[in-house]
Amino acid sequence: MLEQVKAAIEKKNMLQPGDKVLVAVSGGPDSVALLDILWRLRQQLAISLRVAHLNHMFRGEESLQDAFFVEDYCRSLKIPVTYASIDIPALLTEGGSAQETARRVRYDFLKRIFRLYGCTKLALGHHQNDQAETVLHNLLRGSGPEGLGAMLPRQGEIIRPLLDVSRQEIEQYCEVRRLRWRRDPSNEKTIYRRNKIRKELIPLLQQEYNPQIVPLLAQTALIFQEENDFLNRTAKDAAAQLCQMEESRVLIDLEGFRGLHRAMQRRLLRRVLRQLTGIILDFHHIEDILALSESVQTGKMLTLPGGLVAEKLYAHLLLQKIKTSTNAHAKNQVENVNFSYRLPVPGKVRINEARCLIGADLADCEVDRRKRLEVFLDLEKIELPLTVRNRKPGDRFHPLGAPGEKKLKDFFIDRKVPRAQRQRLPLVVDAAGKILWVVGQEINHCCRVTPQTVRCIKLQAVFAQPE
Repeated sequence: MLEQVKAAIEKKNMLQPGDKVLVAVSGGPDSVALLDILWRLRQQLAISLRVAHLNHMFRGEESLQDAFFVEDYCRSLKIPVTYASIDIPALLTEGGSAQETARRVRYDFLKRIFRLYGCTKLALGHHQNDQAETVLHNLLRGSGPEGLGAMLPRQGEIIRPLLDVSRQEIEQYCEVRRLRWRRDPSNEKTIYRRNKIRKELIPLLQQEYNPQIVPLLAQTALIFQEENDFLNRTAKDAAAQLCQMEESRVLIDLEGFRGLHRAMQRRLLRRVLRQLTGIILDFHHIEDILALSESVQTGKMLTLPGGLVAEKLYAHLLLQKIKTSTNAHAKNQVENVNFSYRLPVPGKVRINEARCLIGADLADCEVDRRKRLEVFLDLEKIELPLTVRNRKPGDRFHPLGAPGEKKLKDFFIDRKVPRAQRQRLPLVVDAAGKILWVVGQEINHCCRVTPQTVRCIKLQAVFAQPE
């Protein structure tokens, strides 16, 4: 058992020498076994331990005895312990789930203790049976690949060293080690869905369908985890190509988006929406956005949870988080943006309002019309210094290849630049006020590189992408 857990820790790179590990100990066999194993491995792994215990106050005096048990056990191992009592029943709202409320409060408590004592890892006692139950629980809720991947062995600062170990193995370990533990009678109540899965559904599947259902479901979770990781990496690459992230909005290039597989479209949307709103939208909301992306009607809007508005704009899909649901307010948010930054040559400037970085440098002359975010201009036709700003009333621009100047507003309309993006789109302007480059769109015809060009200036832009 000890070697099995140690191998899992090393394989998943869960711990590093010097880690200060906070172990969540309820007093049950899984958390007691976890603490004992980490305590026995502490010198090999070069880690230090601290324990946290929360009394949910569901069972009165019995809950208090759990806390005393954990405290005594930690004292015998000379491990510091922090415990607290929070009246979960008093926090329950009408119709609220006791288990979900307890879980949320417990994690909030663990995070506070984690930060208070400068811990670097939080160890939880979830095991293989918990993993199988989570797969079934999420399946019954209608989860996709991410939910069916269930719990990760390592998730940021959280580690689960026992995830490959069954409940039976844990109890056998405790018996061999002569470890005492506390049982929570509420785990036997089938009024809770998780308990019902544990006490009724899994035994039925074991008896009637497959006696190895628990390890098989855990194996299924591992497959989904690895495939989900691959799909997330692919979605990240797609977002880098197709999405322009701004402060509270994302603009998606519809031509490229429509070329993606439907599954990748959903995943990309969930990715950027989670970054915008911090929440995960339901399946039918994602489908509504996909239907909007396929619409031929420009300006069609969709109101979604989390203060989110989706809008079809020419060749783009706009996803915007606003404080109110009124279109007028959303329009004012765009129109009130103004910025102006000096761009040194050579040098770089960060445009926070557009979430981009623009650089300028002297370079050998080159012409490549395929690069939207890297352009070359004739330095002799430019009056330094340069400024990066957003549009102003009356701006005019001479697009490359056009017979003459036109209003910048008309240029935006011709290029189908979404109205919501126009006020934040950076313009590189010279000292004479001439717009040299509408970033990501076009350069000024008068400053183009010709066979007579002697010196060039290279301008580059990098837009922030979804993480």
